Amino acid sequence: MTQSDASCLALPADLLAAEEAMLQAALAAVGSGDGQRWAASLRFEGLRLLPVAVRLARALIAAGQDLLMVWPDAGAAALARRDAEDLKEVILDFNQLKRAESDLPDTRLLLAVNPSPADYEEFQALCENHAGVVLMLNGRLERSEEHTSELQSQPEHVC
Repeated sequence: MTQSDASCLALPADLLAAEEAMLQAALAAVGSGDGQRWAASLRFEGLRLLPVAVRLARALIAAGQDLLMVWPDAGAAALARRDAEDLKEVILDFNQLKRAESDLPDTRLLLAVNPSPADYEEFQALCENHAGVVLMLNGRLERSEEHTSELQSQPEHVC
């Protein structure tokens, strides 16, 4: 075994092992104070993200995190509320979160589930306006061509 092999992690045996590893990494990242914007991704063929996101939210709450789970659209948020009635008070879509913003800074952990390239600008604004840590789950963000030249002179935003 070479020195570089020693730092390699074994692939998880199954989805639940991957979720546990992701939970531990997320808790370490959120608790580190090293940053406000984190991303976690699971790449499994045919993965249904809703049950994974619900299990992650429940585990984060059980670990003492005060959180909001946000989905890019109202339909996905409604499905999440249907499947996780115990979390319905903390599940919002992007538009609901924007409307709910107040003068007081919200420092809850923001678990943003599956934002896509079409959500880039809206998600970026949510990140910039959120006072707490943002954890993006399985985000697929890319900058569009028209915004690439506009943002080249600005520092990289990581959400």
